[in-house]
Amino acid sequence: MNGRAWSTDDTARLRRLARSGMDDEAIGDEMDRDRTLIVRKRQEHHIERGQSAVCTAIVARLNLRRRMARV
Repeated sequence: MNGRAWSTDDTARLRRLARSGMDDEAIGDEMDRDRTLIVRKRQEHHIERGQSAVCTAIVARLNLRRRMARV
């Protein structure tokens, strides 16, 4: 949105946000970038949206704790 150069830190942040499950519009808002740039950079760097294996494991662990607390 403001014409800043894209850095390796931006790519790393994009990767984290995309893997957390955020959509391109939300990532663009979070990074103060246009949605079309986010889409292009995701494609350029082969970054898929969705939850990382680490996040999936954390959620599974939390759900197990919640189930165990109800017993």
